[in-house]
Amino acid sequence: ILDADSLLPDLTMHQLLTIGISGNTCNRSVGFVQSVLLSRNDNESSVSYALSLTDELYYRAYFKVKASFGVVSNFGHGVLVSREAWQATKGFPLEISEDLAWANKLALTGKFINYYAECHTFEGKPINWRALKVQRDRWAKGTTLLLKKQLLPIWKAKNLRFSEKMDLSYDMMSYAYNAVGCLIPILFMGSGVLGPDGVIVFKTLIPIFYFSLLIDNILLPLCSLRMALDGDVKKAWKILKAVPMASIYIGGISSQIFSSVGKAMVFGRFLFQITPKFNTIKHERFWSIVNDNKACYVLFLINGSVAISAWQFYPPIVPLLAISPICYFLAPILGSRPTKTANGFGINVIIFRLTKWYSGRAKRARR
Repeated sequence: ILDADSLLPDLTMHQLLTIGISGNTCNRSVGFVQSVLLSRNDNESSVSYALSLTDELYYRAYFKVKASFGVVSNFGHGVLVSREAWQATKGFPLEISEDLAWANKLALTGKFINYYAECHTFEGKPINWRALKVQRDRWAKGTTLLLKKQLLPIWKAKNLRFSEKMDLSYDMMSYAYNAVGCLIPILFMGSGVLGPDGVIVFKTLIPIFYFSLLIDNILLPLCSLRMALDGDVKKAWKILKAVPMASIYIGGISSQIFSSVGKAMVFGRFLFQITPKFNTIKHERFWSIVNDNKACYVLFLINGSVAISAWQFYPPIVPLLAISPICYFLAPILGSRPTKTANGFGINVIIFRLTKWYSGRAKRARR
């Protein structure tokens, strides 16, 4: 199964077939074999560059451990599916996150074993902010709806181990967890309404905030450090340079995820868009970008006010609290193509030129 923009190297199909044929056990047949998904357009924009590095870390490191101790995830493309598994489940179900829904359905049968192959399929990453928004909106809504349908059957299943149930649940809940992270600054704001008692609530939230911030931003620096210790200083520097852009886009997109998860939980059914694969979006003015990303800028105002009000409670946390409003403000602007305003020089033109200069330096370093 491939996406329209996928590239399949010559040896990948051979490796997938080899595992598919030889991977049957005495009591379980092969269900599917998932390949590693790498970017084919990492140099196209700052968005695709940041996503390429973070996704490569997940595919090369995290998912290998996940497959060893939990379950093999199905990403919906770059995957070889056996005819027996396809017939046993009657194909992909009519769900937004059909790949995840099908893999869960397959796991519930208890008759198949799946593999994660260390061979590559290349895919296109979103190339601008609007494409990233559309993609994560669909993923967040799809997994949240699936959570409401499949969580209970998974935990009732007797053929799954506890670790497998936890892993399958997390695959459906990861975007919901991300959305919950947006509530922490709102809770900070609520503590200010409580008067003197709010100080206790505020200080209780501080370690929770530090933990969530650490989890969201520690993976790339740790990966960079490991590569430097292994002697690959050039690769380590490449990853380290991507940390600011990755933090901005991943932090900024949490506003869209927060909105999407909320809509899926409340309304249940919705319309969704297909991720744009090419940069066909026309130039946008600064205020047009703000208008198209209201959720982002509402959270920017909320988080910004929390950062300012935190000064009277605990000044050392203010710079860290300021990170999220900065991400909410910059992500839509940096990820959108610039345009000139009436006076010939918009704010997003300046920021875009700085981003282009940064990306140019990264490209020269790679060469």
